[in-house]
Amino acid sequence: LMTVICDDIFKEKNESNVGGVFDCLVLEKARGGFNARTNSYSTIFVKTNKTGFKKVRVTALRKHYLLGEIV
Repeated sequence: LMTVICDDIFKEKNESNVGGVFDCLVLEKARGGFNARTNSYSTIFVKTNKTGFKKVRVTALRKHYLLGEIV
């Protein structure tokens, strides 16, 4: 029950981020790309091979993270 409530809160909080552009630090290698972190430490997965500070547009929402693309 608690997991369902947490998932609902995450979804509600992050749906408004889809389409938004954020200044991020791309630093953690993940499957097929990297995890980028916003200034509020939200995770956005991006398909890139370069680390550093980048502008990232959020394109989709997954259960526990956001998907994005480098702008």
